[in-house]
Amino acid sequence: QVEFTETEFMDLVGDEMEDLEIGAFIPMEDDEGNQYDGIITEYNDDRIVIDFNHPLAGETLYFSGKVIDVRDSEKGDDKN
Repeated sequence: QVEFTETEFMDLVGDEMEDLEIGAFIPMEDDEGNQYDGIITEYNDDRIVIDFNHPLAGETLYFSGKVIDVRDSEKGDDKN
């Protein structure tokens, strides 16, 4: 999570972000052109907090799979 004052935030995203509210999606870019997607998690008179974690961060994920082949490893196949 990253915390901004409202002035800092508006300097970064511009005045087009007039309807700020909790849960709003905020696309941002750093100085090197890397894209980051954030969600406003807190917004009040003093600060705006943006969460840049993936939406599944912290969630328990379950996977299922199927073994389709079993083979012996090749001698000399050292993949360390």
